[in-house]
Order: sequence, then structure tokens, then C-alpha cells
Amino acid sequence: MIVPITADDFRYAPIKPFKHGFLAEQDGHKIYYEQVGNPEGEPILFFHGGPGGGCTEKHRRLFDPAFFNAVLFDQRGCGRSKPNVYDDPKNGFKHNNPQKLLEDAERLREHLGIEKWHVTGGSWGATLALLYAKYYPARVKSLTISGIYLGRKSDNDWYINNMKRFYPEAEAGFVKSFKVKGDRLTALYRTIIKGTKKQRVKTAMALGEFEGQCVALAWDKPDKKKKPTKDDIKHSMVIGSLETYYMKNHVMSENWYKDAKAKAAFKKIKDIAILNGRHDVITPPICAFELHQAHPSSTLTINDYGAHSNSDIENMARLMNALNRLKYKTRKK
Repeated sequence: MIVPITADDFRYAPIKPFKHGFLAEQDGHKIYYEQVGNPEGEPILFFHGGPGGGCTEKHRRLFDPAFFNAVLFDQRGCGRSKPNVYDDPKNGFKHNNPQKLLEDAERLREHLGIEKWHVTGGSWGATLALLYAKYYPARVKSLTISGIYLGRKSDNDWYINNMKRFYPEAEAGFVKSFKVKGDRLTALYRTIIKGTKKQRVKTAMALGEFEGQCVALAWDKPDKKKKPTKDDIKHSMVIGSLETYYMKNHVMSENWYKDAKAKAAFKKIKDIAILNGRHDVITPPICAFELHQAHPSSTLTINDYGAHSNSDIENMARLMNALNRLKYKTRKK
């Protein structure tokens, strides 16, 4: 008998947080956080993707609850953190930048009384994990990152203008949702951030569908007859708005991940695992390869049967193996 296996089968069982709450308000933002697993376990910090993805029940299940004290938080402007860019875009975008997100992570570490922790994240979460390790290397025990997005102009240009090389029909549907005059990213920003609510919703939903078609090897085509729920619209609006906002306003320099500060910081971190899907169109494996070349003490795993999403079985299996390696290494010490 053939039993089908899904990526979800590799996760741990559903689990509730043993602690959750909000950090004290800073810059008008209240950051939601939660801890799952073993209160006395090995601390590990999770950076979610997006920007704007927020933490979900599935993220909790990445970590062995008997071994890890997993710390998750919703970044500024999204999830359960307040204000949310969907309800209050003016204040949700205010004081919302990579450095502030790193400061939130540090405030969270201090609030929880954690001296050092493992750090992990995928896609935009990988960007933040790398940045955190660059600026706070003394606080990082290990780094586990996947779907490597480096946030440079070249990466953003690929995403906005060139994924059509692989998904032309998906891209054609996306660009029909807004008027493109001149630079496409500028036009998208003007529409999804500053347009009418009707236009913003239309473009955000189209961007979400475009990314959805590109993110995994197998795409679950949405039912066009099914009307999107309020939660569907909110999810697309938050991610679409924050992704566009960050691509437009917070571009990384081309060499930020391999400058002198980065090299000095990453030398202090003895265990860095880099993973990427071979067929990842959103963050092509060249980014992971160049990151590994810049820091050869890291390990690089290219998943031959994975794209960008952890719904791809090999991506999930490899990520779980990478996280579980920390159990062996920690016990060995």
C-alpha cells in the first residue's frame, strides 16, 4: 500500500505556547511573542518570513518540544503585533525598518533573560537572522537559514521584473492589476501603499497569487468561484504592503553579508547551516552559494527537489534535519 507523505508529516505535533505576551511599547509598536516547548530547553529564536508573514502554528512545530525553548515573535506591522499595517498603515509603517526589528529581537532576549540562543529563519527570516548574527554575534550559538534572500537591489529586481522567465503566465496576471508607468517597483509601491483601498486590495491579492504560483514545485490553484475571506484579504494586504515597502525603502548594499564586519562576526559563530531549493525561483540558489563562498566554514545544502516553500517535501525534511543536528551537537558538548 502506498501511503502519501506531505511536508507537514515531518513537523512535530501541534503545540500551544507555554508563555506569550507583548514587549513594552517602543516607537509606538507593541511586539507579540510566544515561547513553545521546554521552558528549560535550549533557546532558539525564529525569524518569520515575508516581510509580513507573521508566526503561525506550523512554525511552532519546527522545534522538538522536549529539547528546544523556541521563541517566536511577530515583526512590526504584522501578525498580532500592534499596530498592524492593515488596520493602521500610517503607524504600522512608522519606525519599521531592519534595524528596529533587530532591536526588538534583542529586547526580547533581554526580557526573557536569555544569554545566548540559536537563530533560524527562512527567506526574509534568513535575511534578519544573518543581520542579527552580524550585529550581535556574541548572542548567537548557531545559525540555520533557508531560502536565502539577501535584500539587495539585484534580488528585488529579479523578483519584480525577471521571474517571468520561469512563470510568464503568472507574471502577466500580476501586472494587469496595476498601471505600470516607468519603474515597476515604483508603480507597485504607489498602488499598493498609496492607492485607494479597492486598488490596494486588488493589487495585493494579485501579488499574492503571483508569488503563490512561484513559491513551490506544486501550486494549489485557488478556486476562482470561492470568494476570498476577510482573513485572506488581510493576509495578502499585510504581506504585499510590507514586502513592497521594504523593497522600495530598505534596500541592502550588494556586499553587506560579506563586508569586514560580517566576516569578523561570522567567524565567531562556529555552526552555520545554509539551505536552498535547487528550483527556487524566488530566491535562486546562487544567493546561497555566494553566501557560502563568502563564509566557507558554513555548510551548504542544495535541495534538488525543492523550490522556495517548505511545503516541498525535501525542503522540510532537510530543514528538520538541520534543526535537529543542534540536539546532537549540544548534547555532545
